Amino acid sequence: MYSLFKDYAKHWLGGFAAPVAYLWHLVSDPFLNPSNRLYYLYLMLFFLIALLVLRRQSRAAGEASWREVVHRALSPRVFAHPSAIQDYRYFLVYGALIGLAAQSLLQIVSVVAVTRFVAAGLTAGLGPGAGQGFERLGVQAALSVGLFLASDLAFFLGHYLQHKVRWLWEFHKVHHSAEVLTPVTNFREHVMDSLVIGQISALLGGTVGGVFVYRYGAGAEPLTVSGLLALYWLFALTANFRHSHVWIAYGPRLSRVFSSPAMHQIHHSSEARHWDRNFGLALSVWDELFGCNYVPSQREKFRLGLSDQTEHEYHTVMRKLLLPFYRCVRPNRSQR
Repeated sequence: MYSLFKDYAKHWLGGFAAPVAYLWHLVSDPFLNPSNRLYYLYLMLFFLIALLVLRRQSRAAGEASWREVVHRALSPRVFAHPSAIQDYRYFLVYGALIGLAAQSLLQIVSVVAVTRFVAAGLTAGLGPGAGQGFERLGVQAALSVGLFLASDLAFFLGHYLQHKVRWLWEFHKVHHSAEVLTPVTNFREHVMDSLVIGQISALLGGTVGGVFVYRYGAGAEPLTVSGLLALYWLFALTANFRHSHVWIAYGPRLSRVFSSPAMHQIHHSSEARHWDRNFGLALSVWDELFGCNYVPSQREKFRLGLSDQTEHEYHTVMRKLLLPFYRCVRPNRSQR
Protein backbone atom coordinates (compact mmCIF):
# COMPACT_ATOMS: atom_id res chain seq x y z
CA MET A 1 0.00 0.00 0.00
CA TYR A 2 2.82 2.38 0.94
CA SER A 3 4.65 1.50 -2.26
CA LEU A 4 1.53 2.21 -4.32
CA PHE A 5 1.04 5.56 -2.58
CA LYS A 6 4.73 6.42 -3.09
CA ASP A 7 4.53 5.64 -6.83
CA TYR A 8 1.33 7.69 -7.16
CA ALA A 9 2.84 10.65 -5.29
CA LYS A 10 6.01 10.46 -7.40
CA HIS A 11 3.95 10.41 -10.59
CA TRP A 12 1.75 13.31 -9.43
CA LEU A 13 4.68 15.43 -8.27
CA GLY A 14 6.51 14.67 -11.49
CA GLY A 15 3.59 15.98 -13.52
CA PHE A 16 3.43 19.08 -11.33
CA ALA A 17 7.18 19.67 -11.49
CA ALA A 18 7.28 19.93 -15.28
CA PRO A 19 5.32 23.20 -15.59
CA VAL A 20 7.05 24.58 -12.49
CA ALA A 21 10.43 23.80 -14.05
CA TYR A 22 9.34 25.45 -17.30
CA LEU A 23 8.19 28.58 -15.47
CA TRP A 24 11.45 28.71 -13.52
CA HIS A 25 13.41 28.38 -16.76
CA LEU A 26 11.26 31.10 -18.32
CA VAL A 27 12.00 33.49 -15.45
CA SER A 28 15.67 32.67 -14.87
CA ASP A 29 17.02 32.01 -18.37
CA PRO A 30 17.09 35.67 -19.51
CA PHE A 31 19.29 36.53 -16.53
CA LEU A 32 21.64 33.58 -17.14
CA ASN A 33 21.82 33.72 -20.93
CA PRO A 34 24.57 36.00 -22.34
CA SER A 35 22.58 36.43 -25.56
CA ASN A 36 19.80 38.18 -23.60
CA ARG A 37 19.98 41.85 -22.65
CA LEU A 38 18.87 40.99 -19.11
CA TYR A 39 21.93 38.79 -18.54
CA TYR A 40 23.03 39.50 -14.99
CA LEU A 41 26.50 40.77 -15.98
CA TYR A 42 24.95 43.27 -18.41
CA LEU A 43 22.58 44.46 -15.67
CA MET A 44 25.44 44.80 -13.20
CA LEU A 45 27.41 46.82 -15.75
CA PHE A 46 24.30 48.89 -16.45
CA PHE A 47 23.95 49.76 -12.77
CA LEU A 48 27.66 50.56 -12.36
CA ILE A 49 27.79 52.84 -15.41
CA ALA A 50 24.48 54.45 -14.39
CA LEU A 51 25.98 55.33 -11.00
CA LEU A 52 29.05 56.88 -12.62
CA VAL A 53 27.05 58.85 -15.17
CA LEU A 54 24.49 60.09 -12.65
CA ARG A 55 27.26 60.92 -10.19
CA ARG A 56 28.94 63.08 -12.81
CA GLN A 57 25.66 64.76 -13.72
CA SER A 58 24.85 65.34 -10.05
CA ARG A 59 28.22 66.94 -9.37
CA ALA A 60 27.78 69.22 -12.38
CA ALA A 61 24.46 70.31 -10.84
CA GLY A 62 26.07 70.84 -7.44
CA GLU A 63 24.63 67.66 -5.90
CA ALA A 64 27.35 65.20 -4.91
CA SER A 65 25.51 62.85 -2.53
CA TRP A 66 26.03 59.18 -3.37
CA ARG A 67 22.78 58.37 -1.60
CA GLU A 68 20.93 60.64 -4.01
CA VAL A 69 22.80 59.12 -6.96
CA VAL A 70 21.79 55.59 -5.96
CA HIS A 71 18.20 56.75 -5.46
CA ARG A 72 18.17 58.25 -8.94
CA ALA A 73 19.67 55.11 -10.46
CA LEU A 74 16.97 52.95 -8.85
CA SER A 75 14.26 55.60 -9.03
CA PRO A 76 10.89 54.25 -7.81
CA ARG A 77 9.24 56.81 -10.09
CA VAL A 78 10.62 54.75 -12.97
CA PHE A 79 10.97 51.16 -11.80
CA ALA A 80 7.77 51.15 -9.71
CA HIS A 81 5.73 53.13 -12.23
CA PRO A 82 2.53 51.35 -13.36
CA SER A 83 3.91 51.25 -16.90
CA ALA A 84 7.07 49.51 -15.68
CA ILE A 85 5.01 46.99 -13.70
CA GLN A 86 3.08 46.27 -16.90
CA ASP A 87 6.42 45.59 -18.58
CA TYR A 88 7.37 43.04 -15.92
CA ARG A 89 4.05 41.21 -16.36
CA TYR A 90 4.19 41.32 -20.14
CA PHE A 91 7.80 40.11 -20.09
CA LEU A 92 6.70 36.78 -18.60
CA VAL A 93 3.87 36.26 -21.10
CA TYR A 94 5.90 37.47 -24.07
CA GLY A 95 8.76 35.18 -23.09
CA ALA A 96 6.39 32.22 -23.01
CA LEU A 97 4.96 33.09 -26.43
CA ILE A 98 8.38 33.49 -27.99
CA GLY A 99 9.52 30.24 -26.40
CA LEU A 100 6.60 28.40 -28.00
CA ALA A 101 6.67 30.19 -31.35
CA ALA A 102 10.39 30.62 -32.00
CA GLN A 103 10.71 27.34 -33.89
CA SER A 104 7.58 27.89 -35.98
CA LEU A 105 6.07 31.34 -36.43
CA LEU A 106 9.26 33.35 -36.08
CA GLN A 107 11.30 31.02 -38.27
CA ILE A 108 9.21 31.01 -41.44
CA VAL A 109 12.45 31.89 -43.22
CA SER A 110 15.65 31.01 -41.36
CA VAL A 111 19.18 32.33 -41.80
CA VAL A 112 20.40 28.79 -42.49
CA ALA A 113 17.81 28.25 -45.24
CA VAL A 114 18.64 31.56 -46.95
CA THR A 115 22.37 30.88 -46.65
CA ARG A 116 22.01 27.50 -48.35
CA PHE A 117 19.72 28.95 -51.03
CA VAL A 118 22.11 31.80 -51.88
CA ALA A 119 25.17 29.54 -51.90
CA ALA A 120 23.37 27.03 -54.14
CA GLY A 121 22.18 29.81 -56.45
CA LEU A 122 25.68 31.23 -56.81
CA THR A 123 27.06 27.76 -57.51
CA ALA A 124 24.41 27.12 -60.16
CA GLY A 125 24.94 30.50 -61.80
CA LEU A 126 28.68 31.00 -61.48
CA GLY A 127 30.02 27.50 -61.00
CA PRO A 128 31.74 26.09 -57.92
CA GLY A 129 33.30 28.63 -55.57
CA ALA A 130 36.90 28.60 -54.50
CA GLY A 131 36.08 26.84 -51.26
CA GLN A 132 39.23 28.17 -49.69
CA GLY A 133 40.28 31.69 -48.84
CA PHE A 134 42.62 33.85 -46.91
CA GLU A 135 43.72 33.08 -43.39
CA ARG A 136 40.87 31.90 -41.21
CA LEU A 137 40.92 34.89 -38.84
CA GLY A 138 40.63 37.33 -41.74
CA VAL A 139 37.62 35.48 -43.15
CA GLN A 140 35.98 35.32 -39.72
CA ALA A 141 36.51 39.05 -39.17
CA ALA A 142 35.10 39.95 -42.60
CA LEU A 143 32.09 37.67 -42.11
CA SER A 144 31.49 39.15 -38.65
CA VAL A 145 31.45 42.69 -40.02
CA GLY A 146 29.22 41.65 -42.92
CA LEU A 147 26.69 39.96 -40.65
CA PHE A 148 26.78 42.87 -38.21
CA LEU A 149 26.01 45.38 -40.96
CA ALA A 150 23.30 43.12 -42.44
CA SER A 151 21.66 42.61 -39.05
CA ASP A 152 21.78 46.29 -38.16
CA LEU A 153 20.39 47.31 -41.56
CA ALA A 154 17.64 44.68 -41.17
CA PHE A 155 16.62 46.17 -37.84
CA PHE A 156 16.55 49.66 -39.33
CA LEU A 157 14.45 48.59 -42.32
CA GLY A 158 12.02 46.61 -40.18
CA HIS A 159 11.74 49.42 -37.65
CA TYR A 160 11.24 51.98 -40.43
CA LEU A 161 8.42 49.90 -41.92
CA GLN A 162 6.81 49.50 -38.50
CA HIS A 163 6.38 53.26 -38.37
CA LYS A 164 5.51 53.89 -42.01
CA VAL A 165 3.11 51.01 -42.80
CA ARG A 166 -0.18 51.64 -41.00
CA TRP A 167 -1.02 48.07 -40.03
CA LEU A 168 2.54 47.40 -38.84
CA TRP A 169 2.37 50.57 -36.76
CA GLU A 170 -0.70 49.23 -34.96
CA PHE A 171 1.44 46.36 -33.65
CA HIS A 172 4.45 48.56 -32.95
CA LYS A 173 2.32 50.94 -30.87
CA VAL A 174 2.49 48.32 -28.12
CA HIS A 175 6.17 49.13 -27.70
CA HIS A 176 5.63 52.88 -27.88
CA SER A 177 2.84 52.80 -25.30
CA ALA A 178 5.48 52.66 -22.55
CA GLU A 179 5.28 55.73 -20.31
CA VAL A 180 8.66 55.10 -18.67
CA LEU A 181 11.70 53.25 -19.95
CA THR A 182 13.48 50.42 -18.15
CA PRO A 183 15.62 47.60 -19.58
CA VAL A 184 12.54 45.35 -19.50
CA THR A 185 10.73 47.77 -21.85
CA ASN A 186 12.83 46.23 -24.63
CA PHE A 187 10.55 43.19 -24.38
CA ARG A 188 7.33 45.21 -24.60
CA GLU A 189 6.77 44.34 -28.23
CA HIS A 190 4.19 42.40 -30.15
CA VAL A 191 5.07 39.03 -31.65
CA MET A 192 4.40 40.56 -35.07
CA ASP A 193 7.24 43.02 -34.45
CA SER A 194 9.61 40.13 -33.84
CA LEU A 195 8.34 38.37 -36.94
CA VAL A 196 8.91 41.34 -39.26
CA ILE A 197 12.44 42.15 -38.12
CA GLY A 198 13.32 38.46 -37.74
CA GLN A 199 12.44 37.69 -41.35
CA ILE A 200 14.29 40.69 -42.77
CA SER A 201 17.31 39.74 -40.66
CA ALA A 202 17.15 36.19 -41.99
CA LEU A 203 17.04 37.42 -45.59
CA LEU A 204 19.90 39.90 -45.30
CA GLY A 205 22.04 37.85 -42.93
CA GLY A 206 21.47 34.69 -44.96
CA THR A 207 22.50 36.51 -48.14
CA VAL A 208 25.79 37.61 -46.58
CA GLY A 209 26.33 34.12 -45.17
CA GLY A 210 25.58 32.50 -48.54
CA VAL A 211 28.16 34.65 -50.32
CA PHE A 212 30.82 33.69 -47.77
CA VAL A 213 29.91 29.99 -47.87
CA TYR A 214 30.13 30.07 -51.66
CA ARG A 215 33.51 31.80 -51.61
CA TYR A 216 35.18 30.22 -48.60
CA GLY A 217 33.29 26.99 -47.96
CA ALA A 218 30.90 25.82 -45.27
CA GLY A 219 33.59 26.22 -42.59
CA ALA A 220 33.37 30.02 -42.69
CA GLU A 221 32.17 31.17 -39.27
CA PRO A 222 31.90 34.61 -37.65
CA LEU A 223 33.71 35.71 -34.51
CA THR A 224 31.41 35.31 -31.51
CA VAL A 225 31.46 36.01 -27.80
CA SER A 226 29.04 34.07 -25.59
CA GLY A 227 27.00 33.08 -28.64
CA LEU A 228 26.69 36.66 -29.95
CA LEU A 229 28.44 38.29 -32.89
CA ALA A 230 31.52 39.89 -31.35
CA LEU A 231 30.47 43.39 -32.45
CA TYR A 232 26.96 42.93 -31.07
CA TRP A 233 28.40 41.62 -27.82
CA LEU A 234 30.13 44.99 -27.44
CA PHE A 235 26.81 46.68 -28.17
CA ALA A 236 25.01 44.45 -25.66
CA LEU A 237 27.26 45.69 -22.84
CA THR A 238 25.51 49.07 -22.86
CA ALA A 239 22.33 48.32 -24.84
CA ASN A 240 20.15 48.51 -21.71
CA PHE A 241 20.65 52.26 -21.55
CA ARG A 242 18.51 52.64 -24.69
CA HIS A 243 15.47 51.88 -22.56
CA SER A 244 16.31 53.72 -19.38
CA HIS A 245 16.04 57.10 -17.67
CA VAL A 246 19.81 57.65 -17.84
CA TRP A 247 20.75 60.18 -20.51
CA ILE A 248 23.93 59.20 -22.40
CA ALA A 249 24.76 61.12 -25.59
CA TYR A 250 27.74 60.54 -27.87
CA GLY A 251 28.15 64.07 -29.20
CA PRO A 252 27.39 65.47 -32.66
CA ARG A 253 30.17 63.70 -34.59
CA LEU A 254 30.03 60.20 -33.13
CA SER A 255 26.22 60.26 -33.27
CA ARG A 256 26.41 60.42 -37.05
CA VAL A 257 27.72 56.85 -36.97
CA PHE A 258 26.54 55.28 -33.71
CA SER A 259 23.08 55.51 -32.18
CA SER A 260 23.39 56.68 -28.59
CA PRO A 261 20.98 55.73 -25.78
CA ALA A 262 19.76 59.34 -25.72
CA MET A 263 18.86 59.11 -29.41
CA HIS A 264 16.70 56.05 -28.83
CA GLN A 265 15.04 57.67 -25.83
CA ILE A 266 14.15 60.54 -28.17
CA HIS A 267 12.69 57.95 -30.55
CA HIS A 268 10.20 57.10 -27.78
CA SER A 269 9.12 60.73 -27.45
CA SER A 270 5.46 61.52 -28.14
CA GLU A 271 6.26 65.05 -29.29
CA ALA A 272 5.94 65.99 -32.96
CA ARG A 273 9.53 67.21 -33.36
CA HIS A 274 10.77 63.70 -32.55
CA TRP A 275 8.34 61.64 -34.63
CA ASP A 276 9.84 59.03 -36.94
CA ARG A 277 13.43 59.74 -35.93
CA ASN A 278 16.35 57.54 -34.91
CA PHE A 279 15.25 54.11 -36.12
CA GLY A 280 18.73 52.58 -35.89
CA LEU A 281 19.91 49.97 -33.42
CA ALA A 282 23.69 50.12 -32.98
CA LEU A 283 24.42 52.35 -35.98
CA SER A 284 22.88 55.66 -36.99
CA VAL A 285 24.38 55.70 -40.51
CA TRP A 286 21.12 54.31 -41.90
CA ASP A 287 19.20 57.19 -40.32
CA GLU A 288 21.71 59.57 -41.87
CA LEU A 289 21.18 58.04 -45.31
CA PHE A 290 17.39 58.18 -45.01
CA GLY A 291 17.37 61.69 -43.54
CA CYS A 292 15.75 60.71 -40.23
CA ASN A 293 18.67 61.10 -37.81
CA TYR A 294 18.02 63.41 -34.86
CA VAL A 295 21.11 64.30 -32.83
CA PRO A 296 20.34 66.28 -29.66
CA SER A 297 22.64 69.22 -28.96
CA GLN A 298 21.82 69.04 -25.25
CA ARG A 299 19.64 67.07 -22.87
CA GLU A 300 15.98 67.39 -23.82
CA LYS A 301 12.81 66.92 -21.80
CA PHE A 302 9.86 65.26 -23.45
CA ARG A 303 6.86 63.09 -22.73
CA LEU A 304 7.15 59.37 -23.45
CA GLY A 305 4.35 57.37 -25.01
CA LEU A 306 1.80 57.86 -27.79
CA SER A 307 0.96 61.27 -29.21
CA ASP A 308 -2.79 60.85 -28.64
CA GLN A 309 -2.21 59.75 -25.03
CA THR A 310 -3.97 56.41 -25.54
CA GLU A 311 -1.43 54.43 -23.49
CA HIS A 312 -4.24 53.35 -21.14
CA GLU A 313 -5.70 51.25 -23.96
CA TYR A 314 -2.68 48.93 -23.68
CA HIS A 315 -2.65 48.54 -19.89
CA THR A 316 -3.27 44.79 -19.81
CA VAL A 317 -1.39 41.87 -21.31
CA MET A 318 -4.36 40.71 -23.37
CA ARG A 319 -5.00 44.19 -24.76
CA LYS A 320 -1.36 44.44 -25.83
CA LEU A 321 -1.67 41.14 -27.64
CA LEU A 322 -5.14 41.51 -29.19
CA LEU A 323 -5.87 45.22 -29.61
CA PRO A 324 -3.48 45.65 -32.59
CA PHE A 325 -5.48 43.07 -34.58
CA TYR A 326 -8.68 45.00 -33.86
CA ARG A 327 -7.01 48.28 -34.80
CA CYS A 328 -5.92 46.84 -38.14
CA VAL A 329 -9.59 46.32 -38.98
CA ARG A 330 -10.97 49.37 -37.17
CA PRO A 331 -8.12 51.89 -37.02
CA ASN A 332 -8.36 54.94 -34.82
CA ARG A 333 -7.30 58.39 -35.95
CA SER A 334 -3.85 58.31 -34.36
CA GLN A 335 -1.00 58.02 -36.84
CA ARG A 336 1.75 58.24 -34.23
